[in-house]
Amino acid sequence: MRSAGKDRHGHEMQRQQDKEKERERRLKDEVREARKREESRRERDRLERLEFERRVREQREIREQQKERERQARKKEERRNQALRNEEMERAERRRLKRHFRSRSPSRESRHHDHMNRWDAKARPRKRSPDEQQAHSPIGPHTPDEVDDTNVEIPSDGSEEPYEIRPAEPVYVSEISEASHSDSES
Repeated sequence: MRSAGKDRHGHEMQRQQDKEKERERRLKDEVREARKREESRRERDRLERLEFERRVREQREIREQQKERERQARKKEERRNQALRNEEMERAERRRLKRHFRSRSPSRESRHHDHMNRWDAKARPRKRSPDEQQAHSPIGPHTPDEVDDTNVEIPSDGSEEPYEIRPAEPVYVSEISEASHSDSES
């Protein structure tokens, strides 16, 4: 009988030990699971932090690019405005110089003096040499081999027809001057 009680007592102790071992195993599993959860939470936090930092970096880069574009646009606008100002200043300077030189134009004075000299010369005509006469003739200085190849005829019947220009036989200037000399002699 005592042996049966011992057996029962031994079984009871064994069961108690098994329960203890099971409880320890369960505790270890829970601790392991808690560690895993903590590690995964940390990893998730780390990944979220990395993602957040990446987004912040991207936004900063986008803002910097935007600022750079605005700065470039301002510089371009400033250069364009400066070019327009320079162009306007050049135009104003040209206008000022035009007015300046127009008011003190030596050409105007020289034209005036030439005009006066011309009247003086007409008032006091002087004899010209035959060479000068030919140089100042309306036909101009010609050599005998230059050709006057146009013939303008004025209608003699008094009609209102326009003048007709026809190609004519070449007439040498020397022939014309000879003809005019012979006309004046006769």
